[in-house]
Amino acid sequence: MGKIIAVTLDDIARTARVAKVTVSLALRDDPRVAAGTRARIQRIARKLGYRPHAAISLLMRRVRLRQPAQGQPVLAGITSWSSRPQERFSALVAQFRGASARARELGFRLEEFRLNASGMTPERLGKILTARHIEGVIVFPFPEKRALVLPWAEFAAVTVGYTLAAPTLNRVATAHYEAATLALRELQNRGYQRVGLVLERTLSENIERRWLAAFCAYQHEHRIPEQHAVLTVADTATDRNAFEQWLSDYRPDAILAGTPAPGRWLRQLGRSAPGDVGLAYLSRHVRPAGDADSAYIDDRIEQVGAAAVDEVVAQLHRNARGVPAVPHETFVLNCWVDGTSVRT
Repeated sequence: MGKIIAVTLDDIARTARVAKVTVSLALRDDPRVAAGTRARIQRIARKLGYRPHAAISLLMRRVRLRQPAQGQPVLAGITSWSSRPQERFSALVAQFRGASARARELGFRLEEFRLNASGMTPERLGKILTARHIEGVIVFPFPEKRALVLPWAEFAAVTVGYTLAAPTLNRVATAHYEAATLALRELQNRGYQRVGLVLERTLSENIERRWLAAFCAYQHEHRIPEQHAVLTVADTATDRNAFEQWLSDYRPDAILAGTPAPGRWLRQLGRSAPGDVGLAYLSRHVRPAGDADSAYIDDRIEQVGAAAVDEVVAQLHRNARGVPAVPHETFVLNCWVDGTSVRT
């Protein structure tokens, strides 16, 4: 295998027939270089395959601004999870783990800042981040939707999921709508015709009801007239009676679950999957340990965290700070994982 040789600023300068400092300024989109020259140099850099190293780019920016830089540059991971690991939702832990691994690959260190830590307020957090010259911020999902006031103009920032109500940052999320569509298609391919959807209310609201939206589209496209195909539960510990009544009223031949409870409830009611009813979970992280052999959607949560790091590092490369004028979303697609809880 041939050795991969990194393209340098000198290589670009020779090809463009300009000084190395001109290349450096042009790649930072510095207005001191004429717009036409900037565009030409950037075009040459892309053609040559130039890839800046994120950590070095950030270090050089700090040198230019005479900011101290000790050790690896830090990205702030803002959370409001419980301080007790056993109480943390596994999907959030996986997101943070994926983000941490990607940050290390790019020469950064992801450090957690808990909004619900003792004495912590958004105002204090903003002062801490500014004092430590932390420029990259990732806002991980909150237990419920909330706004967050920080000196956003100082940071390259991205949010994960849909629980940051304000400001509107660039977002990275699981493709929930596509996940439900994929699961419904897989169940349909296995001959299921009366699929029911069971959701947990808070989780459904936190993902902006995208699983529900996909299911409603499925009902519309397949001209399914039943109005009671969806059961939304508020407290999965006490809603078994509602689930039992729903099973009796709707009589689904398969259940698509956005909550861990249906597998347990079916067993308590003496029902089996797939013998009595098919069962598939909409996320690896809502599938309970007791249903380890069940079919599910792998929502690739670790890759969602990694994509958030990619986004914030890209902003650091571009020297982009603050709330974007035109925010965009990045979706991580899912895959179906077969299991014994559905027909083959």
